Amino acid sequence: AGLVARGQPHWRFLHDRAQEAAHELTPAADRPAAHLHIARCLMADAAAQGLVEGDDRLYAIVTHFNHALPALADEAERLSVARLNLQAGARAYAATAYVAATAYLRAGIGLLPEQAWQQQPALASALLRLLARCEAQRQGLNEAERLARLVLARPRPAIERLDAHQVLIEVCLARGRYEEAQELACTSLGELGLPLPRRPGLAQVHEEWAALQQRLKATGIAGLQALPQMMDPDALVILRGIDGALRLMVFMDKNLLALLQIRLVGLLITHGQARAAAPSLAYFGWMLAGHLGETAAGDAFGELAQAMADAAVGGGDHGRIGFWRSLTAMWSRPWPEVVRRLRLALSAARAEGDLATTCFACGHLVTALMFAGRPLEEVLAQAQEYLPLVQRAQFPDLADDLASCRDAALRLRGELPPGPTADPATVPP
Repeated sequence: AGLVARGQPHWRFLHDRAQEAAHELTPAADRPAAHLHIARCLMADAAAQGLVEGDDRLYAIVTHFNHALPALADEAERLSVARLNLQAGARAYAATAYVAATAYLRAGIGLLPEQAWQQQPALASALLRLLARCEAQRQGLNEAERLARLVLARPRPAIERLDAHQVLIEVCLARGRYEEAQELACTSLGELGLPLPRRPGLAQVHEEWAALQQRLKATGIAGLQALPQMMDPDALVILRGIDGALRLMVFMDKNLLALLQIRLVGLLITHGQARAAAPSLAYFGWMLAGHLGETAAGDAFGELAQAMADAAVGGGDHGRIGFWRSLTAMWSRPWPEVVRRLRLALSAARAEGDLATTCFACGHLVTALMFAGRPLEEVLAQAQEYLPLVQRAQFPDLADDLASCRDAALRLRGELPPGPTADPATVPP
């Protein structure tokens, strides 16, 4: 009657409403067993045909299993379903579907045995670490911190501790706990075998930069792209740790950041180039131009980062690369070019779901508009558009900067009297 169609090998409903009606007609007490039967059938089919990466059947299988939890008694099957939830959560997270990812991951955690850290430590750690990242993205900062600290309380491998440390750093930065974020970053890198001085002086930075310049004479900055791919697993973990620290430590000690970036380039020279290093190289370009006065080298590292990103497929970090190249341009390009680059970086970061870079690009774009001499109406409109986003994302310092730019534009228009930053409720629409 047009309600179902023959599939291979099962029948299927043609419309969700028909499926919902069939579900409602099934007695509530019988539904878990029905879902379990369906899940097992789907799983058997997928196993026979091959459940490939990106297969949408994964979501259907996991959803039916999760509806069947009261009927799922076998311990081995519960663990298998927990791993499926981890896979589904990872796919949803990668698609920036954080609410769905959170649901899958919490279902997976609920399937773990009571002594999970003793019996299934790797699975427990993986579920908690990814859930912590989801909560951080959803601005559930208390829960993200709690989950990350649960992982760090266990003697887990360095790569897992790195994940948890990076979530904690992100939480600390969002709450303005900058000193704690810096200490966490140094602790994490120390655990990876890259100890750093907590308060390096500028003389040490110049000394290490001079030594790096000597090493770069063999290839030049652009020639780093032609190096063999980095393959050493320990070096790759250190690279990930450096990238995470650089991504999150925008407010940290500039000498420490410069030292860390110099050592990143040294790591590439020793172990080979890596696409994952591209954003950090762009960041290094800004540091060279703005902190060490090396504008030509700064531009060269930004161009290297862009070339590495363009030569590879994917990456999800074009917004970050564009953002740092925009800031580098502040030292070597006219302000209209800075504005153009920031707009492109903002667009890329939004498309990639990179909330932190999106917020930073918003703040710097409004400032750049003022320096570029754009009409006050444009400055004010952009500040008022971006301020709620930055406030929701809980970046208080950026929100204060945007509010200051907004109020400056209002005062220049004669619509706000001189004084401190105004309460949003008193600002004219």
